[in-house]
Order: sequence, then C-alpha cells, then structure tokens
Amino acid sequence: MSDTDSTGTRTGDGEDGGATTARRADVHDAVHDLLNTAFEGWGDRAYFRFKYTDFPSYDPDEHLFLARRDGEVVGARRAFVKDLVIEGATSRTVHVHGGAAVHPDYRRQGLFTDLVRESRDYSREHGSPVVVTFNRRGKVSTAAHMERDWAYRTLPLYVRPLSPATLVEEHANTVLPRYGRDRLATVAGLVADRFFPDWGVARATELATSGTVTRPIASDGHDPPGDEAVSVRPYESADCRAVVALFDSELRQFDLAFARDRAHVEHMTGYDHATSAVAVNEGEVVGFACLGVIDRGEQVEARVFDLVHATPAAEASLLTWAEATARRRGADAISVLRDDRPGPEWAGLRTDLVMWDRLDDESDLGDRLANDDWRITAYDVL
Repeated sequence: MSDTDSTGTRTGDGEDGGATTARRADVHDAVHDLLNTAFEGWGDRAYFRFKYTDFPSYDPDEHLFLARRDGEVVGARRAFVKDLVIEGATSRTVHVHGGAAVHPDYRRQGLFTDLVRESRDYSREHGSPVVVTFNRRGKVSTAAHMERDWAYRTLPLYVRPLSPATLVEEHANTVLPRYGRDRLATVAGLVADRFFPDWGVARATELATSGTVTRPIASDGHDPPGDEAVSVRPYESADCRAVVALFDSELRQFDLAFARDRAHVEHMTGYDHATSAVAVNEGEVVGFACLGVIDRGEQVEARVFDLVHATPAAEASLLTWAEATARRRGADAISVLRDDRPGPEWAGLRTDLVMWDRLDDESDLGDRLANDDWRITAYDVL
C-alpha cells in the first residue's frame, strides 16, 4: 500500500501476535486522534473502544479502511457487519459504514471518494445487498452521498434540553455574528434558564436546528399509563437472558430491525460511560434501558442507546429514569430515537438520516428499507 492509497488496513502483515497487537493499537490511536481532529469533541478513548475495538464482530484487519500520506493516517472509514432481522424471522447480513473522516489539511483531494469506493466494493464482494450509513443534514458527506443517489429516510430523533443556557450558547456561537456573540449568548442562556418553560425551549430548539416546529405545542403531563406497579432498578448481568427475550419479542413486531442478542446487550451495558436499568413488575423484568453519556467538551450528551419494554408503564418509567439519570450525570441534553414524542418538553429534530445504496440489483432489500416499518435506536447509529 502506498502512502497515498486508501485501503482496508492489514495491521498484522504476518508478524507474531504481540507485534500485531501493538500495530493495531497504534492504528487505533491514530484513527481516534483523526476523529477528534476532524470532528472536534468526537469522544474519548472509552467511546472509541465502544464504537470500534469492543464492537461485536469487529475485525480491524477487514473492517477498517485507511488513507495515508507520508505514513500518517489522514483518512478513515469502517464497516460494521450487522444482521438485519426481517419480519422477526429471517435475517440478512448487511454492512453499515461509519466513522468516515478526513484530516482538514487533506480535504478536497479525493480521499473521501476513495474511502467510500473501496469500503463499498468490500461490502459488495462480501455479499451485503446494501450498504447503510447514518448521517446528518448539512454535512459535506451527506451531500456527497446524495449526489451519488443514495436513498435516505429521516430518523425520528427527540432531544430534551437539560441545560438551556449551554444549548443556547452553543447555537448562538454558531449563528450569531462574531461581534458580541459571547455576551449575547450568555444573556440568552440566562434568560432561557430562568424564564422559558421547558416546552418553550424545546420548540425553540426545533426551530433553530430543523427550521420548523414539528408538532403543535402541548403541555399535558405524561404519567405512566394504567395502574400497573412498575419499579426500576439497576441492570445486573443475570438480567441478560430476560432482556434478550424482550428484544426477541419486540423485534417480531417490526418489518425490519437490527438484531439484538447477548453480545449486543453485553456490549452496550459494558460501555464505560453507560448506565443501565430494568423495569420490574411482580418480580418479572418487563423493560430495559441503556443510557450512554458522551462528553463533547463543550457539551455533555446523554443518549438512550436502547429501550425495550413489554408494557406502556415500563416504557414510561424507564424514560423517566433515563431523564433523571442524565441530569445526575451532568448531561446538557438527552436524546432518544422513537416514533412518538416522549413529552412536550422534548424537541423533535429532523436532522439525522439513515442512508443506503444498493449493491445487489436483484435484492428487494433496498425497496424494503425505503418503505417498511424499521426499528432503529441510537445503538444502531454508527
């Protein structure tokens, strides 16, 4: 591989295990540094391990694509090999591509195009009928995929601002003119914290990020429905079997869903900055939620990685637990992917996309991705 090539990394090159492990560690360190250079505040090493080295079925010799200049890693993209469950019965192996990054000093040199082409070719050669990626409106990579006619759907993302001042300052520093913006942001943040009701902050967040308000303002409370007695306690490893059974049941209710098995549950609950809980009714586990915290430097974000439930009361109780836990962990906002708005204090953003490209013209999976009922949670967004 020449220094200007981008290709699947081969970290071992036939050397002994110790040398291979050391070289892989060097490559991973370089990719982590690249991600934080390309995307300020991308995440710490624990988050990198969660997304890369600890991810189920990850093989760095196969799934990591690099661009180098003068021996330095200046571009990267990786493939996640995942099972897509179809109608709760059969499954297809599909490749999800993520972590695409090019160092700012080497952009507009065709490296991103090379990485996309080579990772796409790899997925086709290994039998994936489509290649999937997750992206956000306004990003250069999103525009590049759209120019290549990738199909897409908008994800139902909801965000609950927990620290309005921090969020207002973040938006103000982006949209206000440089002159006086810090002072204006600080004043706006204080006003938001003291005078705006939570639903007002949510609607303002929608307007600032999506350019629209997604639904008329409502101020009704949302207590757990029914009179079912549900308690929430910390998740324990002994709960894994019951949690997997809950996932098996829920996935059968969707046309399409990414698989959830023991390895996935252990992976998400094993993230260093994750907190997990189960909802219990009369000694039976009837719900599970995993909340992951990502420190972006200027902002601390809490994501509901996944939430599965057997009853509406379990779902409501776990959402309440997730919000309280996010506050306790010092998060500025909490986000969740779900079909319905959790409550009036949550902003519905229409900025995040799932995108895909067909690799097998004889497969109907591309059409199904466009039209079928598809379960996607934050754990799937890679």
